[in-house]
Amino acid sequence: MPDIIFHTPAKPLAKSHQFYTDLGFEVVKHSKFHLVGDEKSIFELNPDPYARAGIKIFGDLWEEWIPKLEKQYTILEKEDQKVVYAPSGCPIYMLKEALDIEKPTDTRSLLGNFMGLSLECHELNRSMDFWQSLDFKVSMGSIEKGWVLLMHEIGFGVSLMKPLSCPHLFFNPSISYFNGGKNPEIIQKIRDIKIPIAEEITFFNKENVVDNVIIQDPGGFGFFIFND
Repeated sequence: MPDIIFHTPAKPLAKSHQFYTDLGFEVVKHSKFHLVGDEKSIFELNPDPYARAGIKIFGDLWEEWIPKLEKQYTILEKEDQKVVYAPSGCPIYMLKEALDIEKPTDTRSLLGNFMGLSLECHELNRSMDFWQSLDFKVSMGSIEKGWVLLMHEIGFGVSLMKPLSCPHLFFNPSISYFNGGKNPEIIQKIRDIKIPIAEEITFFNKENVVDNVIIQDPGGFGFFIFND
C-alpha cells in the first residue's frame, strides 16, 4: 500500500515548524525529510525554494501509475521523484521508495477531526478521472451536486468542489476538519496560541456567530476548521 502525506513549502523552516508544533503536531523522525504529524496526517516541511503545496505519495504503485499518467499528463522529474499536476493545479509528488517512519498514533492536533484534502476544480469531471487513475474511488457526492468525495483504500480522502460553490476563502489546496459542534472551543484554542486567522465565517450561523474559521500555513496550505 502507498503512503500519502502532505507536502508544504517551509522557507524559513523554523516558521513552519513553529506553526505545526503550536497546533499540536509532533516531530516525526526521518533521515531525509523534515516531517511533523499526528494520528491522522503527516506533513513534509520542505525548505527547497522550488517546493509547492500539494501531496506526496510513497510506495509500490509507481510502476502501475506512471505509465498510465504519462498518456494524459506531463510528468516532471525532480531528483528521485516524479511530479504530476492534477487538473485543479495541485502537484502530486511521487517516490518509488517506501516511507519508513513510525507514525504518531497517540497524538492528535488541536484542529480536530481530519477529513482530508479539499480542492476547487474548474473541470470537475477531469479532476475525478485524474484521482480515479490513482486508485481513488467515489465515496460520496456527484458531479451533478458539484461536490465529490473520493477515498483511497488506505483511508485518505480528496474532496473536489466546483468553482464558486463555497461562500468563503478557498486556498487551493486546503485541508478540511469537521468538528461536529465542538468548533467554538477549537477556535478559542487557535486564538489562544495566536495562530493568525485568515477568515472568520458567520455565513452558516443564523445568529451571526463565528463558528467556522480558515487558517493558512506559511507555505500556502489552507485549513478549513468547520463546525459540521
